[in-house]
Parts: sequence; structure tokens; C-alpha cells
Amino acid sequence: MIRRNLSRDLNDTRYAARHIADYLRKYFDFSNSKRDDINEVSRIQLRSGGVTGFLRHMWGLDKIREENDLHHGLDALVIACSTTGHVYLVSNLAKEIERKGKNWYKHFGRDKFKPWITIREDIENVVKNIFVSRMQRHTVTGAAHDENPESLVEKRRIKKAKRKNNKKIVDSIPIKNRIIKFNKGYAEMGDIVRADVFVDEKGKNYVVPIYSVDIFSNKILPDKYLRISASPYDEWPSVKEDDIEFKFSIFKDDLISIDGSMYYVDFVGGTRSNISVRNIDGSNFESTNSREREFGYRNVELKKYSVDMLGTTKEIKQEKRLGNRFENKKMAQS
Repeated sequence: MIRRNLSRDLNDTRYAARHIADYLRKYFDFSNSKRDDINEVSRIQLRSGGVTGFLRHMWGLDKIREENDLHHGLDALVIACSTTGHVYLVSNLAKEIERKGKNWYKHFGRDKFKPWITIREDIENVVKNIFVSRMQRHTVTGAAHDENPESLVEKRRIKKAKRKNNKKIVDSIPIKNRIIKFNKGYAEMGDIVRADVFVDEKGKNYVVPIYSVDIFSNKILPDKYLRISASPYDEWPSVKEDDIEFKFSIFKDDLISIDGSMYYVDFVGGTRSNISVRNIDGSNFESTNSREREFGYRNVELKKYSVDMLGTTKEIKQEKRLGNRFENKKMAQS
């Protein structure tokens, strides 16, 4: 078990915060600011977690980390609304609490700490409309296949066949999932790193799952797409043979919409025509009380979007299909 050093993490956070603040003071341009009563040094300020937490409490704002990811935005707004006067007041209050006890500060009342009366309602309304921007994971990582010897597909097939019928020929048992040769048998595939989406003339979606082993393979990318009903991989149809047009690729944490509702991609299954997604803010789905939910993608309106750090989105209507190492090398030689 790995134990985290919280003290070291806090020191790293403090160092990073000071470094970022110094960078902003040096390079951020305040020449167009309408505030001429603030000196340059005071324009970028740091707030401790203790001050932020205290003001959040005094302003009547609840922070529930498990509910969704919007608590980061909540803290950012509290920091933005705090002033040097708040820091001074809280610091002096902390000294008096040490001398007079924890209950001493209650006679101040919460209104004394509020920049304006409706700050709680105003911040809550802003937080509700925050669009959480996530970084897309387009870097290919993950194992090419499951290297655990106990996971060898061949071993399990033989054992299962012998339990049912000792005389049955093992090779006659169809393998439903895609496999890879490993040692003397066959191992399960590793992780799906992306899903290549193809669309036919009727607007139906078809997905070719791309594994990490496909990216570094010495063969062209696979073109077999998932069927709605379970069937052996050898019987999967081909997008090339069916002349289905490529539209875009989906990676983990890509922003997509399904019939007009936006989600972030969690993963695309390798055996069923389903896609697992998460809400934009990371909250649970009301119907399932879970952070992930599966949708069938064949007969829905599926769109993909780019999203920047500030949450600005733009639909990606068409992409060029990315090749693998073999295809890229072949293209470079031609």
C-alpha cells in the first residue's frame, strides 16, 4: 500500500502557488484595468486554505466533494470575492480565538464577513452554470495484452471444454472476443485506447474498437466493427466491405453529445455496441445513482466536440482517421 505524505503535498502546493503568482505578477498585463487604486503587487494575491474555508463557512456555502466537481469552482469564487481586509480580519480573529476560546467569535455574526448581503445566492447561481472542462486523453498508453498467465484464453477454453465433455475438440469452440497470441496460447486484449466512429448514409453509427496493440502493430488498423448482437470476432462485419464512411475517433474524456445531451466519455466497450459516459460536472445520474451510464450508440445522434480550458466548445464534424505506426511508416516511404 502506498501512503501519501500530506505534509509534503501541501508544501508542493504552496510552492506551486507562489511560483504561479510570481509568474502572473511578471507577465500579466493590467494596463487596461479601470482600478487605479490598487498597486501592481497587490493585484495578484494568495489565500490560504484556512482563510478560504472560514469565509466559505461564514458565507453559508457548503462544499461537498463527493457530489460533483463543482466544488473547485466554488473555492475559486470565494477566493475571488475575498479581500485583504478579510485576511486581516480572519487572522486577528484567529489570535483572539486562541486567547478567548472557539465560541468567542460567534457574536460577530456572519454578515460582518460578507462583501455584500446576497453573496451566497450569487455564488450558488454562478456555480450552477459552470461548464467543467477536462483534458482529453489522446496519448496512447496501456498494456498490449493481459500478461497474467491465469488469463490465457486458451487455458480457460481447454478447462471449460474438458468439464463439459472430455472428448470435445477444443478448437471447435468459437472465441467471441478478440484475442492476441501470447506464449503458447492466446491472451485477452489490453485496453481500448480509442473508438473509431463510422456513419452510414442513414446516419447510423458503427464503432471499430482500437486497442493499444493496434497502434504499435506491424499491420494496418483493424476495420471490423461491433455488432449489436454478440458474435465471435471473426464474424464481425467490415466497414470497408460495407463502404461506411469514417467520421471521428473518440478517446477517454472526449466531449460528446448523444441526442443533444452532452457528456464526457468514460470508455467504449469491446464486446457490445454501448458507450459509457459521465455527466459534465462529474455528478451521479439520477436514474442509476452512479457516475457512469451506458448508452447504445447505433441509432442515436452522436456528435463530438473540442473544448478548451475555459469551457468553450466547438463541434468536430469530420476528422481524418489517424493511422498506426505501420501505416505512418508506409506513408512516409511513399
